[in-house]
Amino acid sequence: MSVLIFGKPYNINEIMLDLRHCSLKILPDETSEFVKLKEINLFNNQLTTLPESIGKLVELEKINLGSNKLVVLPESIGHLTNLQSLVLYNNELTVLPESVGTLINLKKLDLYNNKLQKLPESIGGLTNLQKLNLENNQLEVLPKSIEKLIKLEKLILYNNCLSVLPESIGKLDRLKYLTVSCNRLNSLPESIGELVKLEYLYLINNQLKNLPESIGKLVRLQTLYLENNKLTTLPESIGKLVNLLYLRLEQNKLTILPESIYKLVSLEHLDLGHNQLDSIPESIGKLIKLQYLSLVNNQLNNIPSPILNIRNSLNVDMSTYEINNLSPDIELLIFSVLEEELTNLPTGLKEIWIDEADRYVNEKLNHKLPFGCAIKYY
Repeated sequence: MSVLIFGKPYNINEIMLDLRHCSLKILPDETSEFVKLKEINLFNNQLTTLPESIGKLVELEKINLGSNKLVVLPESIGHLTNLQSLVLYNNELTVLPESVGTLINLKKLDLYNNKLQKLPESIGGLTNLQKLNLENNQLEVLPKSIEKLIKLEKLILYNNCLSVLPESIGKLDRLKYLTVSCNRLNSLPESIGELVKLEYLYLINNQLKNLPESIGKLVRLQTLYLENNKLTTLPESIGKLVNLLYLRLEQNKLTILPESIYKLVSLEHLDLGHNQLDSIPESIGKLIKLQYLSLVNNQLNNIPSPILNIRNSLNVDMSTYEINNLSPDIELLIFSVLEEELTNLPTGLKEIWIDEADRYVNEKLNHKLPFGCAIKYY
């Protein structure tokens, strides 16, 4: 048996219905006759709402409603208890119905780029949820019930209006990926340390003034991005992050680094640019896996030689301020960006490596180089 939808016949036994790019303003009532439907794709239409009859499609496992104009969802959506993926990005939703909490088999919920100001407490009913994307909304708080999302592995809160994270977030002990960048956070809860499986933590563009000591418990962390906050110090416990590969701290107010930083034995990328550091501990020279170190726009007068001699391939960005008082035994410098104000270079310097794009400064630099020092390009 077939059903006509806008003049096109569809077999009601279909398990997949593709209505992408059809300029639909309403979902035809005939859609509810597809009782065996497993997947429906309504991407890129002009839907502002869904009929209550959507709740009759109880076999549905996947719905893609991305890039429509939805302002509300019907309560009947809660009848779709077999649903595993619900995609709602690029709509105009301001609230979710309480019934969304009955979608107990949901694994993926994508609400990117809507206008949500809060989440219903019932969201805690999504106990099988693995990925929750709330990027580009207007959330000011998270409900306490978020602690019930015990299978959540990826939580995206980028670009909202959050000033705090609830202590209950520490209950999400399967979380591997968390981004709360571009919010208004001024602190982190101590419970952040309970996210023991966390591998990626992004906290860019917030108002953080300090980090809790408990952050040292995140021993699986590989990436920690903290640029553009108001940090003045780091906790000693940061040295316990022995699997950390990337640490970005640029554009803070750091005046000192903890000695424990040398314990980050896996670190490959360390960005300390645009801070207020007037010295850095020599112990950074023990980070033998370090490949990139940015010190741009600080107040440094002396770069300890153990740091610059970590490894032959260390890429040091020290541009935008004069480099003075370098240890005389330094033989190699590698720059990401090379300015023209190099002065007082070590007399034993043998090579300066710069980006091929900076070849034009070669002639202007030659007269400033120690005898026998060569410029090379990568």
